[in-house]
Order: sequence, then C-alpha cells, then structure tokens
Amino acid sequence: MVPLDAYDRQLIGLLRQDARQPTSKLARRLGLADATVRRRVERLLAEDVIRPMLAVSPTGAGLIHATIGLRLDLRVVDSVTERVARLPEVVFAVVCTGPIDLFMSVLVPSQEALLSFLRDKLMVIPGVLDCQTGVTLKAIKLSYDTPLLAEEETPERADR
Repeated sequence: MVPLDAYDRQLIGLLRQDARQPTSKLARRLGLADATVRRRVERLLAEDVIRPMLAVSPTGAGLIHATIGLRLDLRVVDSVTERVARLPEVVFAVVCTGPIDLFMSVLVPSQEALLSFLRDKLMVIPGVLDCQTGVTLKAIKLSYDTPLLAEEETPERADR
C-alpha cells in the first residue's frame, strides 16, 4: 500500500472532478508549485494509485451488460482466472468468498453474443463448475469514486 498524505488525497479528489485539468490549475488550488504537482501525479500513476481511463456507458453504446458468477474447482483457480482475464468481453473480474468463486461483469452487443460467450468461451474453460448469469435491466449507480480517499484533512504548509 502506498502512503498518501493530505495533498495526495486532495489532488486525487480534484482529479476525480476533472482529470483533464492542467497541473498549473491543480497547483493553484492546492497551493503548491506546478512542478511539485506534476511529480505527485507522475508518482501516483507510476505506483498504480490512479489510472487514466475512459468510461463508456454500456446503454449509451447499445451494449448488454451482464453479471456472471462462477463456481470453480479451486485447485485450478489460477488457470481459470488467467483465461477469464484475457476474454475481451470481461470488463471486471474478482475472485471472492462465498457461494460464488469468481464474479465478473461482461459487455456484449446482443443476447446472441452473450449466449455464445457463455457457451463457447466461458463454460469450456476447465475448472468452471457452474455459472449464474444476470442481465442488467437498469443501471442505478456507476461510480469509480473511492470514498476512503475523500478530503479528510487540510494539509499544513510545512507538509509540502
């Protein structure tokens, strides 16, 4: 885990509001030098604390979003997860505890494509024992905000 100080948390909060802001504007808002903010952004990127990304609205793009829960033979969980991670339809996947061993979200262009994905790509992977699938009817919340990194404190000038 990378230690984040108050400036890092504030910087992340500002970038969440608008990731395209120039570092000069971020620096003014934080009360730091432009070069300092640039270094902090580069460090946060290099340490995989933040990632540049583009979020596509599945509904707006005409895609079907499905959630899939797999029960696996846990002796081969690593080989299953490696294969699942390479499938282009998979946009999110996690190994978890409970009745579902692997949970994933997929985006496909049609119901036929979803059936083909399940039948021809997923269920043929050795170690997949069972599959439960749900198709999203309505998205209620789609957020990548991280509330634990909210601006909890105001940095002191000496901490810069």
